[in-house]
Amino acid sequence: MPHEKFDASRLGRLDDETRFEYLNPEVMWGAAGQPDPAVIVDIGAGTGLFARRFARMCSSAVVYAADTEPKAIRWMRDHDDPTLAGRIVPLLDQETRIPLPDDTADMVVIINLHHAL
Repeated sequence: MPHEKFDASRLGRLDDETRFEYLNPEVMWGAAGQPDPAVIVDIGAGTGLFARRFARMCSSAVVYAADTEPKAIRWMRDHDDPTLAGRIVPLLDQETRIPLPDDTADMVVIINLHHAL
């Protein structure tokens, strides 16, 4: 619908790993100084594409993949990657609040979300 912020028909495109060619997670990780976080929060996670990649890059981290769109949360749950052993936690948030206790995150990522703000 035209009034919706999120176009669910774009989910497959948002989950396309060719996005890594111009939004390279390894470059981002390097710019952050090769961190070793226990908890990562991906705000505006969409399909969880980057959340999954960061979980693979930091094999001990739990990644909260937060999004305001219930369709995106369902997508992440329906496309769970069993190799990540439940370390991706889809999380429905609000535009002004992420339902996690203060001081939960060791690292927060927000990738390509500016167009929705």
